[in-house]
Amino acid sequence: MKTFQVYKQRYCLLITVLGIFIFTSFLVRTALLLASIQKADFDLPGILKIYGLGLVYDIGVSLFLVAFHAIHLLLIPSKWAGSILDRCLTWFWAFMVLLIIGFSFFAEFTFWQESESRFNFIGVDYLIYAYEVVNNINESYPLPLLIGGVLIFVAALLWLLVKTNVFKHTFRSEMPLSRRLTLSLILLAATCAYPVLLSNAFAESGNNRYENELAKAGMYSFFAAFRNNELNYTGFYAQIPDAEAFSLIRKELGEANSHYTGSQASIKRHIVNSGIVYKPNVIMITVESLSATFMSHFGNKAGLMPQLDSLADTGLLFTNMYATGTRTVRGMEALSLAIPPTPGNSIVRRQDNQRLNTVGHIFEKAGYSRTFYYGGDGYFDDMNEYFGENGFDITDRGRNIRISDTYQTKRTVIADKYVHFENA
Repeated sequence: MKTFQVYKQRYCLLITVLGIFIFTSFLVRTALLLASIQKADFDLPGILKIYGLGLVYDIGVSLFLVAFHAIHLLLIPSKWAGSILDRCLTWFWAFMVLLIIGFSFFAEFTFWQESESRFNFIGVDYLIYAYEVVNNINESYPLPLLIGGVLIFVAALLWLLVKTNVFKHTFRSEMPLSRRLTLSLILLAATCAYPVLLSNAFAESGNNRYENELAKAGMYSFFAAFRNNELNYTGFYAQIPDAEAFSLIRKELGEANSHYTGSQASIKRHIVNSGIVYKPNVIMITVESLSATFMSHFGNKAGLMPQLDSLADTGLLFTNMYATGTRTVRGMEALSLAIPPTPGNSIVRRQDNQRLNTVGHIFEKAGYSRTFYYGGDGYFDDMNEYFGENGFDITDRGRNIRISDTYQTKRTVIADKYVHFENA
């Protein structure tokens, strides 16, 4: 009876939106399950996982959606209930949250059609490269019909809320502050606890990929992907058996002066070098946006890079290089780790990227001191932390250099008075 009384008062719209999202999400999950039923073997435990765990994720998303309204209900005094300010804020929130619900569910169907998964890092890329994606969607889907469908969905729900007196109950002022404080704090505490206690990866515990994806919630998966910046490699990239892969790479690395020391599933080898050990000082200069087309060695007539052109003519020049990505951290990832592009974000910006087998580690074993200098602010893209956690001393402006004691990293801070040039 008390729950019914709460529903008939200020929290009526909030509770109704919670129910709308959970029910609509149930319908979407069922539709995606039916669309996938011929592609995967679903059993009773799997279906229970899909709907049981899915409900847990749906409740989490719905709590985030109503968090603003919970704060609004707490802070607006009872005497202002139903005022113009109260009505404007409530109607605006109701319209926006229903628009988000409608748009996300429409988007989930189109995304599932392409990837057969909930939103992931590909969906995050869609948001980042919105211009290209919108053009592609405009060519592939009838946008006016889709947008019109979302608006009709929102308008129909708002009309239904008005007809069922949901707004009328919401603008009543009988609920005291103590009751509002209790309800809003419970809702906000549960909202804050969700991302801490429930990881999106928890749904990936089974071997059936369709069950794992259907158990997730689209918006929860989207923000998890945005936060983690990773994409499951085995789920989205073509692969060959490990034995075949190791066979190929062992063949490519084979040399007359070396032999493999590990099993067939290893590329560990012993290299015999009878030459004189030469230990020069090594400076690796990495310049952003320096195209080969700036050099006369590659046809430029303006003489922009005379020193580099001289080195190209008299030193060692690699002419068959390929970019591993479009950003600074992708180049640093490739130069320091010698790896191909990884799905999702660069390793430089990922968690748990300490003590990797970087080029610095190779020089460390050879007895070199290693120092990372950056001509800007190494806080950008977590470069100081990445190189500091992989055996390099850091020389930089000093802003927020957070490095653990994994290595005895020396940190040299350059005072601003010694910086004579910097760009914006």
